Amino acid sequence: EDKDWSLRVAEGRDHCLAAGDLIEQFNKIAHPSWVIKDSGKLADHLFYYCLIERDKIPLAELAAFKLWASENNWELSVQGRKLYLVPLNVNKKAAIQYIKEKEGLRRVVAAGDSLLDLEMLKAADLALAPAHGEIYSLYRQGTSGLEKIRFTHGSGIEAAEEILKVVADVIADYTSDEDVKVV
Repeated sequence: EDKDWSLRVAEGRDHCLAAGDLIEQFNKIAHPSWVIKDSGKLADHLFYYCLIERDKIPLAELAAFKLWASENNWELSVQGRKLYLVPLNVNKKAAIQYIKEKEGLRRVVAAGDSLLDLEMLKAADLALAPAHGEIYSLYRQGTSGLEKIRFTHGSGIEAAEEILKVVADVIADYTSDEDVKVV
């Protein structure tokens, strides 16, 4: 366990509304018609998630809750059939920035396909995303801010193979093993 990172995570949580209070508010709008399975607890003592029926979500109520959650330093994200509530200061972008700084890395390559990966990809020096998933859907819709993300040609397993090849090529471009750290 990295004690410095754990401290940063704890400090990030300290700037958020208490998780129990957040979940209590969420439960006021949650209904069995659209919340299929509620975990009822925090995953890794950090974030909350539940399984949902996307087409049955009360959009206006959820939008109002999302705004309220944001004002209390929580991010609401719907990823496929899951709804996540994650502390704003605890995210993948912060994690790769921490690793880059701690390890003295010059370059970070990141890959992801979900909206929870988006800020991490924007922070990476080389950002890769498969031609499937929610980030690709945004790209296909013409959403701005995705220009630096390199999308694969294939999807599914072909995308995974393509991403691995790109990463292998990046590693091969370095002249010695000392220049590359895999974290």
